[in-house]
Amino acid sequence: MKKNKIMYNITFAVIILCIIVGIFMVSNSVFYIIKDSIINKNNEKKYVEIDNNEAEITKGNSIESEGKKSNDIEYKEILDRYKEILPINKEVVGWIKFDNSKINYPITQHSDNEYYLHNDADNNPSIYGSVYLDYRNSKDIDDENNVIYGHNMRDGSMFNDILKLKDKKFFEENPDIYISDLYKEFTWKIFAVYVVNADTETIDINYDTDEEFLDYIKSCETRSLFKRDVNLSKDDKIITLVTCSYETDNSRTIVQAKLTN
Repeated sequence: MKKNKIMYNITFAVIILCIIVGIFMVSNSVFYIIKDSIINKNNEKKYVEIDNNEAEITKGNSIESEGKKSNDIEYKEILDRYKEILPINKEVVGWIKFDNSKINYPITQHSDNEYYLHNDADNNPSIYGSVYLDYRNSKDIDDENNVIYGHNMRDGSMFNDILKLKDKKFFEENPDIYISDLYKEFTWKIFAVYVVNADTETIDINYDTDEEFLDYIKSCETRSLFKRDVNLSKDDKIITLVTCSYETDNSRTIVQAKLTN
């Protein structure tokens, strides 16, 4: 009897310990989720303020300076919005903005496509990550196909709003995406939105021939859920926005737009 009682007490103690550890782990996870959410909301407010200041000061034009430097960043001719963020993160290469959405973020680029899945544009660890340019692309965002990734967050942030383009009315009423490099803002006209399986889909950056590239963008237009009257040619440059979606276990929503200015 005494031995059974001892075993019972040990078992009971182990169960209580497991419960305590489980509660701690869940509480710890919730804490970090809430912390990252608060930081992300503060970042979003900051990015909107930076973008608004850019609109007021530059009205879409490049700013010229006396070539002053801060933290080894030369400000000659860069847009005003980057003066605040580049000293924090030199891997910021551009900015993306989409009307009638929360998308108003700096674009980052690292030497791989993993880092900014888990770190924000201020280089802080975050479940929200950052909007980032494929490591294979030129940081000038001037390849034939410029691929930009962002998480689909349940609170509607990051690239969640590009899913709205799967609604025909929203697609028709919101044709343009605005993306700048460090020096100038450009307008990109949306011509395709569709869903792919990430297990089987590959995306190239540049193509061996003009004909191969034209065949690719024409095929993307054909796959699109909706059509827009956009003239596609072999001389185009496009952006490809990629985010998770949940039609299948490993689906991605793809949005593509061509440079118009």
